[in-house]
Amino acid sequence: MNAEIATAVETTDNTSSVEPLAKSMKDIPLKDLKAPEDVDKAIKEHIGIGFAECAQALSNSLAERAEELLEDIVNVAPYGNYEKVMEDQGEILAFLKEESVKTENWGINFIEVKSAQLMELVFTNKSVDDGDILKGFVFVGLSGKIRHAFCQVHV
Repeated sequence: MNAEIATAVETTDNTSSVEPLAKSMKDIPLKDLKAPEDVDKAIKEHIGIGFAECAQALSNSLAERAEELLEDIVNVAPYGNYEKVMEDQGEILAFLKEESVKTENWGINFIEVKSAQLMELVFTNKSVDDGDILKGFVFVGLSGKIRHAFCQVHV
């Protein structure tokens, strides 16, 4: 997990039919927080969801879409160990489904408040190469519900 988390705040006015725990995403005091655990705690306190729930959603997405993501992966160095590079697609697929899907492999990388009602959390998965190839994107609403979570390969 990164020692510091980059945060960007951009807000607009939206309305929601769900009664949120915070009145706006901009109410969550992310700007001065650097430690991932502090950011996680602040998000949990204000909207009721944290990094663990986001990691689980990403693991579920990866399990469902591993074959599709395989199209963009030529090889994998498990946990950055380039002496054990895998090039066989079957072996890579098994690694994604058995190892990469573990929730502890997802670490927060970036958070952006998209609007008063929506926050984007970007995670990286440390099990693939140096941890910067497999990314996860989670969009969370002010109500604390995950609106969308998906994984992508970035090469």
